[in-house]
Amino acid sequence: MNNNSKELSEFVKQQLEELKPYEDSQISLPLGDHSFNFWALDAESAFPNSPDLQKTFNKLKKK
Repeated sequence: MNNNSKELSEFVKQQLEELKPYEDSQISLPLGDHSFNFWALDAESAFPNSPDLQKTFNKLKKK
């Protein structure tokens, strides 16, 4: 994995940690009355091309 990929992976892991307090809450998108529950996704849907992020997502989801 090159340095840019590592930095992106670490950034996304940090962002997931910051979202953890909002687990089981719906995230309102500014698209009208639609809402999206990020934590209801499975890891493959949330991060289809990143096994590292899938593992992190699954760990955070289990906490």
